[in-house]
Amino acid sequence: MDIEAVAHSSPEKIETITIDPATGLMPHHGRAVAAALGLTGDLAKQSAKVLAGLYAAFVGTDASQIEINPLAVTDDNQLLVLDAKVAFDSNAMFRHKDLAELRDLSEEDRAAYRSCWQKGLTGGANFYRVSPLHPDTPEKPGKMALVAAALRPEQFHVNVPTQIVWGTADRALMPILLDGIEEHVSDLRLHRIEGAGHWLARENADEVNAVIRAFLAS
Repeated sequence: MDIEAVAHSSPEKIETITIDPATGLMPHHGRAVAAALGLTGDLAKQSAKVLAGLYAAFVGTDASQIEINPLAVTDDNQLLVLDAKVAFDSNAMFRHKDLAELRDLSEEDRAAYRSCWQKGLTGGANFYRVSPLHPDTPEKPGKMALVAAALRPEQFHVNVPTQIVWGTADRALMPILLDGIEEHVSDLRLHRIEGAGHWLARENADEVNAVIRAFLAS
């Protein structure tokens, strides 16, 4: 079941049950969930146990979301959680080292990058556009600090794989930014597109996408 689709097309089918953190989970919450699911008898008792475990897990792990989908009833009347989506409060990970060890930062980075571009130029991808609004600080340099870093590359070194796609007819980015850059980037892939201007993704979309795919695949 796609809960987002249900909420959009049939919001009346969404049941909301509020639990007061001061008192915690109470028996009437279990009965309310069973009634909402149309469960009676032993299945209602099982649903109360599932809810109790769900609430304990949510509070005990500082979760921000636990979504069970699907919750199934077997032929022998057993209530089973077949799959779940779980998210945790990143600010509480210092209390859960076992969970922190499971964190896949590389996947998070990719997801954040994909999300950034799917929503348009926002977040990190938009930083250089709005950087004049940010003050220059050592932790978060503004636009002029970033330009200065580019013009004084001897003070900086990049150790991660880097792909630069460059249009030779780009009048906005100065060619001096590329002079000698190979000495300061450990793993640099530089791809020049002859005659291309500043808006490469529009002017040469196929070539740019091919370069990016090859870079990510490598």
